[in-house]
Amino acid sequence: MQDSTKIQYTITRAEFTKFTNWYNLRANGGTLQSYYIFNVPADDFSHDRKDYVLFDNIKKFQVQ
Repeated sequence: MQDSTKIQYTITRAEFTKFTNWYNLRANGGTLQSYYIFNVPADDFSHDRKDYVLFDNIKKFQVQ
């Protein structure tokens, strides 16, 4: 992933809670897991997939 890459995910509230819990644990040294796995459902153009996002590559995240 390049520095200017932006990825948008549409996730449930439960998935967002899991992500923020992991993010906060990682930021405070509470876990060694350096990546988070987003389960991306299939659409008209692709199959189900998993995106592995490295903690060090997350510069910021935003909720809309």
